[in-house]
Amino acid sequence: MGNDGLLWRVVAMQAALLAVLVIVLRGLDWPVKGTLLGAGVIGFSFVTFWVVARSITHPSRKPLAIVLGTLKIVLYMALTAAVLTGRLLADGAGFALGVSSFVVAVVTVAALRGRALRAETQAES
Repeated sequence: MGNDGLLWRVVAMQAALLAVLVIVLRGLDWPVKGTLLGAGVIGFSFVTFWVVARSITHPSRKPLAIVLGTLKIVLYMALTAAVLTGRLLADGAGFALGVSSFVVAVVTVAALRGRALRAETQAES
């Protein structure tokens, strides 16, 4: 599997974990705004780094990397300003859960990939 396939699995896993998390939070009647914000910020950051890394190997994507990098800086500054002025109120625990969904997705995909690689190695032996 190429690196792009692995990265898409991380994205799909985070989306699935986020969907389950939102359903559980809604079922418990807890706010989901912070969770969606945290997952969105870390997801956008991941996509930005992915595109920048790809632009190193594919120079034709350099303009896209520059635009996304600029957009990322503007987004972080706007979010900081919104939080500091009180215009954006999101629960901190929900934000942490949203960011953590990405970490759990990466660890899960790595574990599944490691298991698949071990199975391939044992089958070859």
